[in-house]
Amino acid sequence: MLKNLLFIIQSKRIAAERAEELPMHAIECPMFSERGVFHARIAFNLGLHQTIGRSDVARGWFDKARAAATAQQAADLIEKIEAATAALRD
Repeated sequence: MLKNLLFIIQSKRIAAERAEELPMHAIECPMFSERGVFHARIAFNLGLHQTIGRSDVARGWFDKARAAATAQQAADLIEKIEAATAALRD
């Protein structure tokens, strides 16, 4: 177990960086409309990733996600966004 400890710590840090980098690349793709459901979902996931320690950034992503989800009338996604935003206030 101790032999693998360094690998586990390093993997966790790299995975966190990649978890933010890939959606950022996807949201910049011109194929996804800023008012589309895919854009809303990506922004929502970015907001979830930012919730720990960076609630102001997360709130910005949730606002973008809410605007896109509202434009597409995606009620289920809007519900999830509202719940995540409410959790930030706690």
